[in-house]
Amino acid sequence: MNAQNAPPPAAAPAPDLATIPTPSAANVQPVAPGAPAAPEAAAPFAFADFGWVNGTSRQTEFPMNGKVLSPTFTIETAYAYEFSNPIDHTVVGSTAIGRTNEVQIVHLGIGSDFYWKGARGRLMTQLGTYATMTPRNDASPGRGQWDLANAYRYITEGYGGYHLDYMNGINIDAGIFLSYVGLCSYYNYENWINQASYVSSNTPWFFNGIRTQFYPTDKFKLELWLINGWQSYGEFNSMPGVGFQTLWRPNGSVSLVTSGYTGKDVLGIPDRKRFHTDDSLILKYFEAADSLVDRGAFSLTVDAGCESGGGVSCSGGPGAPAQYFFGAMLYNRLWFDHDLFGFTAGGGFMTN
Repeated sequence: MNAQNAPPPAAAPAPDLATIPTPSAANVQPVAPGAPAAPEAAAPFAFADFGWVNGTSRQTEFPMNGKVLSPTFTIETAYAYEFSNPIDHTVVGSTAIGRTNEVQIVHLGIGSDFYWKGARGRLMTQLGTYATMTPRNDASPGRGQWDLANAYRYITEGYGGYHLDYMNGINIDAGIFLSYVGLCSYYNYENWINQASYVSSNTPWFFNGIRTQFYPTDKFKLELWLINGWQSYGEFNSMPGVGFQTLWRPNGSVSLVTSGYTGKDVLGIPDRKRFHTDDSLILKYFEAADSLVDRGAFSLTVDAGCESGGGVSCSGGPGAPAQYFFGAMLYNRLWFDHDLFGFTAGGGFMTN
């Protein structure tokens, strides 16, 4: 059971400067006297309230928003209990909780969004258990001399870029950014559940490289990635990872995400390639503001991937056993008493 103390979301929350482009005043051309003003492009996904979507912030007020800087502070503390009762209190297999039977700071982030005349950026620190849990499986720092793991571990988001007032906006950013692959957000308070789904835990939480976001309309986004690798600070071999993501929200009740990725991500095996796709449908099927049960929604996520080369294959064969991953998760979420309470039930399967 998740308790929320915030009031019901407003009709259209303020856009997140980290992902939503802001029209640049420097690019606005003067209008001749008597001529009609050119219509301003609509801000992407601002036509409806999407605070109900899993992995999305429910915040509706932004008291520190400024013209240039919009500071952010977030902290998550948690107590968890693992029924196998490990003697050293270490939880294995979770990407959200690393210790059992202890009160821990899971994530403490201090940062800000920046925007000025098209230039944009975001910095968010990563303190707490996330600072060691997130990079623990990254083997890329083992290639070369410099200690990339300690250089980056305290930064969860750190990038700079530029916004172009073309179509409904284009953003070009370089640095570390959240991958948004998988059903759940990296920040637990944005999720329906406190423990990320199996498929989300088997997809990257961050990318290090270059991201370009295209908004052809206010209902569709295309992202292209050129990155060091699969949740890695460095490059594993001689090939950078490449990927894409689409986000389509035709109305206020549907959110559809599709993602794809490929790269050579096994340290010391340059011939092995990884292929992965992640696809999520989130649908709001019920809403009645004055009812005890005031909203209902469900999510369906399907992931598939495999590795090929270097002694393995996607389908299996002589001398090259199959190495693949397939999983699906289904969740249903209900909100009660003007969104004061919520209850999520679901499950799924995974094979690899």
